[in-house]
Amino acid sequence: MSSAVLSELTANQAARRSRVLDAALQLASEGGYDAVQMRDVATRAHVALGTIYRYFRSKDELLAAALVEWAGTVERQVSARPPRGVSVADRLVDVLRRASGAMERDPNLTAAFVTGTGELAGVPSAGLASVPVRPSIFGFSTLRKPST
Repeated sequence: MSSAVLSELTANQAARRSRVLDAALQLASEGGYDAVQMRDVATRAHVALGTIYRYFRSKDELLAAALVEWAGTVERQVSARPPRGVSVADRLVDVLRRASGAMERDPNLTAAFVTGTGELAGVPSAGLASVPVRPSIFGFSTLRKPST
């Protein structure tokens, strides 16, 4: 769903979509990719199954949207505290450690994101089993040297 379409949602529609994303995140965190069943997402979000398909064409698209929301949350958390380090490289390492820490703390969720986005990209999930999870890069805008 494009940002233009998102901006056209009513407050109630945006709230329902947000509940759907939250439910998908919770289920993925509890049991990984396979735990995100659309009926379970609908039940947990207190919406009809058709409501989910109004916003997302598939489970993988839902997980991709959930990843965007989750990444935004992680970025805000990482950006809230200035990175430590003298050089840009030191600050980059600090940001990457903090961002990847969020992924390490929730391996089920991370695996669900990797599988879901791989499926959207046309990479079969079996092929992803041997791919190590790499942290996404968040908070690059915070790498500037702190002003004194």
